[in-house]
Amino acid sequence: MSELGSNVVPLLPDDPLTREALSDALLAASSLLDPSAVAQLTVRHLRDQCGADGAALYWWDDAEQVLLPLAVLDPHARSLHQVFHPRQGVTGAAFATGMPVIANGYPSGVESPPAWKVAEGVCAVAAVPLVVHGQVCGVLTLTEHHEAELTDGDVELMQRVGEQVAPTLHSMRALAHAQFRLSEARELSSLIRDSATSTDVTPLLDRICELSCRMLGTEFAGVVLPTAGGDVWAGIYGSISDRPGWRREARDWPLLPSLMDGEPLLLSDLGDNPDLPLDAMPVVRAEKLRTVLAVPLMPADGDLLGVLVLGWRLSLTPSLQLVGLGRTLGAAATSLLTQARTIAALRDRETLWRLTLDNAPVGICLVHLNGTFRLVNDAMSRILGYAADDLLAREFTSVLEPTDVRLGMAAFDRLLADGGSSQPIQVRCVHADGHVVWSLLSVQLVRDVDDVAEYFCVLLEDITSQHEQTAQLTHLATHDQVTGLANRRLFYDLLNDRVSRSGDTLVALLEVPQLHGLEDRLGHLSADEVVRALSDRLAECIDVLGASDSVDAAARRNAEADGQECLARFASDEFAVMLTPRAGQPAEEMVLDRLASAFNEPFTVAGRSHRLSAHIGVAVSPAHGSTAQDLLRAADIALAGARHDSAAVRQYSTAMGDALLHSQRLILDLRAAVAGGGLSLAYQPIIDGDGRLVSAEALARWTHPEFGAVGPDAFIPLAEESGVMPALTAWVLDTALASCARWQRDKPGVAVAVNLAATDLQDPTAVQGIAEALRKNQLPPELLEIELTETTLMTDPLTVATNLNHLAALGVKLAIDDFGTGYSSFTYLQRLPATTLKIDRSFVTTMLTDTGNAAIVTMVLQLARMLGLTTVAEGVEDAETRDQLNALHCDRQQGYGIARPMSEDQFATWRAT
Repeated sequence: MSELGSNVVPLLPDDPLTREALSDALLAASSLLDPSAVAQLTVRHLRDQCGADGAALYWWDDAEQVLLPLAVLDPHARSLHQVFHPRQGVTGAAFATGMPVIANGYPSGVESPPAWKVAEGVCAVAAVPLVVHGQVCGVLTLTEHHEAELTDGDVELMQRVGEQVAPTLHSMRALAHAQFRLSEARELSSLIRDSATSTDVTPLLDRICELSCRMLGTEFAGVVLPTAGGDVWAGIYGSISDRPGWRREARDWPLLPSLMDGEPLLLSDLGDNPDLPLDAMPVVRAEKLRTVLAVPLMPADGDLLGVLVLGWRLSLTPSLQLVGLGRTLGAAATSLLTQARTIAALRDRETLWRLTLDNAPVGICLVHLNGTFRLVNDAMSRILGYAADDLLAREFTSVLEPTDVRLGMAAFDRLLADGGSSQPIQVRCVHADGHVVWSLLSVQLVRDVDDVAEYFCVLLEDITSQHEQTAQLTHLATHDQVTGLANRRLFYDLLNDRVSRSGDTLVALLEVPQLHGLEDRLGHLSADEVVRALSDRLAECIDVLGASDSVDAAARRNAEADGQECLARFASDEFAVMLTPRAGQPAEEMVLDRLASAFNEPFTVAGRSHRLSAHIGVAVSPAHGSTAQDLLRAADIALAGARHDSAAVRQYSTAMGDALLHSQRLILDLRAAVAGGGLSLAYQPIIDGDGRLVSAEALARWTHPEFGAVGPDAFIPLAEESGVMPALTAWVLDTALASCARWQRDKPGVAVAVNLAATDLQDPTAVQGIAEALRKNQLPPELLEIELTETTLMTDPLTVATNLNHLAALGVKLAIDDFGTGYSSFTYLQRLPATTLKIDRSFVTTMLTDTGNAAIVTMVLQLARMLGLTTVAEGVEDAETRDQLNALHCDRQQGYGIARPMSEDQFATWRAT
């Protein structure tokens, strides 16, 4: 067994199959799929890409304290319902350690390999933990069933895929848990249904033991039946070698006296407890069990029939839910044993059929070929709410919901035509009190001794609770939990349906900036109240149901049922609206008419008033697209335009789309330019009052191969928005420091100034990076000056101030750039370790002709002297301005009147002259 490091860096894959897998994982992460579909998609691509025999995805369940299977794709797997405990096998080891694990030559060297996994003939296993926000939430596995080895490359691909899919599964964990529980309920329901008609107990006990191992993650499960001659083991499942044996006298079995009260018994740390009579429990010693849960098989009003023994090779404390599931399985076994005892006692009596029916947990009845009830059991009467005599006076179709009569009768007709038994189908029955009972209907043809069809045997199982749970899960998967509005997934489906039926559709995306970060400021309860208040107002504005004060919010939130207009919540600060365009009215005007009133009045929550506003992007079909995907993309582009223009509403246009494509192209090319040396630095000198060179400001320049020179005002914002800024800043800093180091050979003491963005100083590793760059270029810290704008200083001021103080402690200088154009707060001038004030060029260039700007320059110079700060005047373009600044005792000057920005070679020539 080997462990791999967790610092594998995912690379962009070259092969089409890997790209397809990651693309599908990203599609899954868009929340348009449910967890099962996400997991199935993930393991299918993982198995195909690695060429492995099988793949699986397990997810941690806090309540059960086990790993639940979300998807198992392995033709050799005996079950798709296996669970793992932490440290159990390779999968549990990966979860417990948080590290990838490879086990070639499985199960050699593997701690507590599950019996069912060994039985499947697994030869190699690789497991990778799924980590979200630093916490292990699940495990991806690969398996080989032949002589093949799994490699570090397989693990690297597993990590890549896991990083894509884990956040989506984490956000949908409640739905995933509910789906697993529904799957559990179906398996138990199937077992109970089979037990109602079976007289052979042994295979059903085998199934209970197998279910125990799979659902509870045990290595051993068995049922011990105390008899007069000894304890007979039945239904054993696990790795026990001598299954037919294990007979001991009842008086020697130490568990029996402790189970007579009907309560389960938990034994932990068996290998470390010398007081436990292990010789009297040979299965514990033979199976090397450390934890045992013994569940008595005892009817409510009867004697002990046996014991369901569940064993783990790990020391653990089963959760209450796990013990509860053990009780449920034990109850099923008790029911089987009770039924077996009853059938054995009444086998030769005429009442056998009647008692079997009445003790069955599902509704059973015989129906004449003419459709009337012939015989019903108690469960059937209880499910339908009628007394047996009342049902016998009815036809079977009378208890079916009218719209399901044809579906139910089709099952009967197929039996008459083909014989045999029907597949279970879901139908709605009508209870005697009028409410609907969702039921699972199975029909079997009963023939007489001459093989002539005589009756239909009908099994009816009440699945109303499961159906309601499924409906609730569907609602959770398609609606926003805070507002009850449709979510992105449902809105997308409704919009696709709408545009396929009617071409005239308007889609508006609303972004409410004030909602971003609202939860951090108010707490989630108050923030949710604000969001709900806004959604109610928006629902009133679209007036889907003739909304008014008399229409409750819940009705408006279900407006999508109307199919005409719909309101949805896409994200914390984003809503979507589907409307019908008005003939002759521009779309932007119509949207403002319908939605603007929602923002006219402030929202008052917990005594605080909140005024909200929105940017709105509008798209109309068929002009802007004929599918939901095209319309939403167009509306999103229009929303970006409204946000950029600080406008209330913008409608999509081709120009907007072209601008977005151009921006996206520039971002890609900028990323490549930063990585491939496509940028350059220009240096603009800064001199003192005597004309001596003091420092130079490093300015990034980009000449695009197709578009030519792209100004910093264009590409710096793109770098910040796209996440390229850290790489760009690192390149500028390293290049400028290297140049400054070269200057020291012929001009010692000339410093270099580098501009930093807000995002640079919000990075907790910023100081370490700057210090490392100084060491790399062997440059004293005092020769580096960091320039920051006032706006940057006010962005996350606590983090920025902390990093600036660390830089000042290193000896790096701080210049406040463009002073006077931002917040101009004197408070932060006193609190921050600033050394220089740079007066913005907008004041300097007109100071000779504008008395107001001249007064501002004079005031800033006086303020700087009072605070002991060095001053630099930007935008010096002529000798008269230089003379005036010298007269005002300005320390340093910079501008075209001194020198334009120039390359390093040009700067060297300029210095020499």
